[in-house]
Amino acid sequence: KKCALEKMEELFAKIEEFCEQHLFKEQASEIRERRWRFSAEQAAHPSWQEEIQPLFSQTQKECDKLFTLLKRFIEEGLSGLSELDRESLSIHTVAFDFVESYLQQKLAELHAFIAVHEEKSRVRWIEATPSLAIKNITLVDARLNVSKYLQEHLFQTKQTAVLCSATLTSNQNFSLLKQQIGLSDELLCQRTEEKQYGSPFDFAKNCAF
Repeated sequence: KKCALEKMEELFAKIEEFCEQHLFKEQASEIRERRWRFSAEQAAHPSWQEEIQPLFSQTQKECDKLFTLLKRFIEEGLSGLSELDRESLSIHTVAFDFVESYLQQKLAELHAFIAVHEEKSRVRWIEATPSLAIKNITLVDARLNVSKYLQEHLFQTKQTAVLCSATLTSNQNFSLLKQQIGLSDELLCQRTEEKQYGSPFDFAKNCAF
């Protein structure tokens, strides 16, 4: 539905305008990519609360209307088909369900960025990368501590995970890394095996400084 797309474009145009008017300070002309830290102070700005937040609510409503319309269209289209025809089209209905789920997740993330107040455990910033045809606006909402998230969504859900890097240890042990990525849990510690391998590179002979 065109209305949902128009609202989304209007929303990001308004966010870009907010960045230019309230976040942009100084920038050398040769710098193409710009970043702004988005703090609680910016979230409390009248322009953000009175223009951008209501506009997002309108955008979300239009997207919900779009999802409902498409679901009804699919249901009505399938209702007149035979079971064999519905089976042959199942791959497309599954694909639609996946796309809808993905878009709903992105809307939830957009809501968290726009409507939720700043949390001490998270940091938000806005990036603007201009190109010849379009200016890309990226909203980033990052966790400062990912240990619990990785523990619940990665390590507790997998039978085996292998981590390999030249920078996993600190002071010749893995304790800091394990704490940062959620492997300090007692049950996960019992399942974790550690091994260090020396480097074959002869630093003493090959380093000039």
